[in-house]
Amino acid sequence: ITEGYDSRKTSIFADQYKKALQEIDAYISAKDEETETSLQESRNNIIAFMGDRGTGKTSCMMSVLNMLDSHLKEGKRNQTIATVEVVDPSFFDENTNIIYLVVGKMFAAFKESIDKNNEDNLRVHDLMMAFQNVLSQISMMGKSPLNENDTDTHQLGNLLVTVNLKKNLKKLVDCYLKYYGNDFLVIPVDDIDNNTDQAYKMMEQIRKYLILPNVIILISFKLEQISNVAELYFTKLYSPLSSGSKNTVNVGDMAQKYLLKLFPLEHRVALPDLKTMMDKELEVYKNREDKDALLSGSSMKYTMTALIFRM
Repeated sequence: ITEGYDSRKTSIFADQYKKALQEIDAYISAKDEETETSLQESRNNIIAFMGDRGTGKTSCMMSVLNMLDSHLKEGKRNQTIATVEVVDPSFFDENTNIIYLVVGKMFAAFKESIDKNNEDNLRVHDLMMAFQNVLSQISMMGKSPLNENDTDTHQLGNLLVTVNLKKNLKKLVDCYLKYYGNDFLVIPVDDIDNNTDQAYKMMEQIRKYLILPNVIILISFKLEQISNVAELYFTKLYSPLSSGSKNTVNVGDMAQKYLLKLFPLEHRVALPDLKTMMDKELEVYKNREDKDALLSGSSMKYTMTALIFRM
């Protein structure tokens, strides 16, 4: 269920909506006030929605995305947002990474726009060139930078992939936002922890390439599961040092520090657990327009059970 801006104060996720929108406001305000910074110094732009399975992480995240335009207008801000379709981690594998999917979704929206409007102007050419530059560098990600069959020039070009990709991604986002007349690009990533084989690699790609000054990332996951993913990575990484050594590496502590840096506490939106929700009072209406409740005064757990038996 995706809720609208009118539901932000009455929803069961009212506290979560308030927290997420406040953090987005703080990020946009800081962006307005800061002078030009290097890409390495860009502020953390990730808002993380965390909770167990079935607690409504996706619904909460997509509702916040749905509310953003109205929220910015009510705050009398001049900023507007562009969004890409929600990124599904199940598509990630050795050949398809999160950068590839995000750029692909951006290009699909751009192509649909120029085909519909039959455009051919300088903005279209600039954006198309930006897409081509990023695509050529994405294709070299993960490949060995040095190959004995390559020319010296090609080897040097491969070495610059990591350095230049973030710069070219920022140029692409700038051109994309200029084309649509927006200020920020919002990228929703749903249940990144579902793909455990690729989850750590995805987090690293987000950290390296998508923490950009004009991008906001909304991401959902179960904290325990993503912690296990990080611990597994550090266990594999440091196993040669730990074997036969008296000084064991505390991979759990390393994983938590890594996650704390990538998902700062102030940017984490914790979903209420199921027990907390089941103890809340539930009012049932025949439809949204009705003023009188069919059932009220009891906990959600009791009311839902009663409704099941009535059916």
